[in-house]
Amino acid sequence: MTPLLTLPTPFSRRISASMEDVAALNDAFATWAGQVALPRRTAFHVELILEELLTNIAMHGTRPAAHGPHAAVTIDLCVAFTAAGDALSITLRDDAPPFDMTRRAPVDTRAPLAARAHGGLGVHFVTQLTETMHYRHADGCNHLVVHKAIIPDV
Repeated sequence: MTPLLTLPTPFSRRISASMEDVAALNDAFATWAGQVALPRRTAFHVELILEELLTNIAMHGTRPAAHGPHAAVTIDLCVAFTAAGDALSITLRDDAPPFDMTRRAPVDTRAPLAARAHGGLGVHFVTQLTETMHYRHADGCNHLVVHKAIIPDV
């Protein structure tokens, strides 16, 4: 793929960890992907990755609140082209309880369903669609950086 001479403006959003905000964010990302002429296959993969990661935070990342059932969790997201223009860097930062998805044991997709541990298929799915994932917990927040190669449409 030929590197881009001028890199498009990154896609950046701050949302609450709610399913409504996740849906709205995916719609906004699809619009951005069209504006920057991201290949359709890559855009679809990134939409799936975002859906999985953000849904996990919305469903499992809430914390008990002092007043009310759950404290609000904030998610900061940035999707940017790498310097070479041949990949995307997806950065998620959230203030949910610590969770390092990069340390989960691989899912044995060949094992019978009854023998498999509950959960983990979403993490497996994200690892299959991305090149690298890096996690750290700092300043009370989870930081996850995922790299996705840009796949040209054929």
